[in-house]
Amino acid sequence: FAHNVRELDVYKLSFSIQQQIFHISKAFPKEEKFSLTDQIRRSSRSVGANLSESWGKRRYPASFISKLADAIGETEETIHWIDTAVACEYIPQDTSLLLKTQCGHVLSMLNKMIAKQTPGQTMHRQARPPHKTTDNNLKHADYRTPNDLPFTTYDLPLTITKTNLCPENVLL
Repeated sequence: FAHNVRELDVYKLSFSIQQQIFHISKAFPKEEKFSLTDQIRRSSRSVGANLSESWGKRRYPASFISKLADAIGETEETIHWIDTAVACEYIPQDTSLLLKTQCGHVLSMLNKMIAKQTPGQTMHRQARPPHKTTDNNLKHADYRTPNDLPFTTYDLPLTITKTNLCPENVLL
């Protein structure tokens, strides 16, 4: 048993993702400081914060599950902002895949925590077991097909480009 929230694997992984995003987002353009940079940092930090809050409420199942559900929502939001950063060409696809794979593992662990509190029910999709590999000294899941990903991916139509997709180019 863990003695505090910081001993949980899900917390350790969510904290690692938060720190990776912080360092990656330092390279985002200055005009994104109060939009994409702020949003992706806030949502990634909120996962660990909600886990910490759920830990404090673990004696009260409804509150515990509610905070875990909030952590799931923040993880999904983080995935959205990662996709946005890729679409705006701020981060490369391989970095995106690594981050989203890690987020998929967080979602799976959160889902299992909720399932233990509510037998037979899950609040979110579960990740499939990854095939382990090493690439550029980074351990991450090597998925054979998009169907093996622990989350749904949606490819943007080829006609959408940085010019007509990124917020700074939207005409009011």
